[in-house]
Amino acid sequence: ISGFMMKERITEPVNRLAAPFLSVFFGIPHYMCYPVVIGFLSGFPLGAKVTGQMYMEQEITKEEAEYLLSFCNNASPMFLTGFVGVECLRLKMPVEIFLFILFSAWISSFFSRRKYYRKTYSETAGKLRHARQPHTGIVEALDGSIMDSFVTMAKIGGYILLFSILIRIILDFVPVDHSLKYILIGLLEVTAGGKVFSGISLVPWLKYSIFVGLCAFGGISSVFQTASVLRKSGLSLKGYVCAKCRQCIIAFVLSALVTLYKFIFV
Repeated sequence: ISGFMMKERITEPVNRLAAPFLSVFFGIPHYMCYPVVIGFLSGFPLGAKVTGQMYMEQEITKEEAEYLLSFCNNASPMFLTGFVGVECLRLKMPVEIFLFILFSAWISSFFSRRKYYRKTYSETAGKLRHARQPHTGIVEALDGSIMDSFVTMAKIGGYILLFSILIRIILDFVPVDHSLKYILIGLLEVTAGGKVFSGISLVPWLKYSIFVGLCAFGGISSVFQTASVLRKSGLSLKGYVCAKCRQCIIAFVLSALVTLYKFIFV
């Protein structure tokens, strides 16, 4: 659906609807809101994929694209609340994990904003948007979107499978039974690894905060997924990885502070 909307140039209603909130929250013009919305709702690596596609189609500048990449690519709310919050951590209010990811992305964006937004975007991006290609026919757009989605899903599934096998090898052949081993497993792939990590014996607030940090980072598997959808765009993967590491630390600190506050004062 997202691919079809972009091919048919019908993302503007989403931009207009989200702009009053996101333009203030992240300091972006209205035409940059769609990648943020789809990135937070759909999970890895769709935020990066949409950003790369907009850049290749000359709808945004390179500076704008790399700024978006620093915060728009995240785990989906359903994954964070349903899988992590309910199945793994048995939380009474699992939505708080999504809020930690959201606010950590927002705080992290300030570091990238200072770097990328020293240049003004309105004049350059306006020229690019006026020069973009007209939309294609409906049948052609549907056909291209379906095939593109199959390729994307195959890449995502392939990387998840590959890292799940790696996690199984570590579990079976690395005899060390230590918390660091399970943190490493969670760092590799947050779905399969997160399930393993949730079962280790750690102080509850520490395990919870580490898990939130791992979800903010998304796992090395998500980095490979993101690299695969950005391969043709020429956008910086290094900047993206640095931003996710920063968001991971911020999410860990935020969740630790809130959890300790509730433990001490509530």
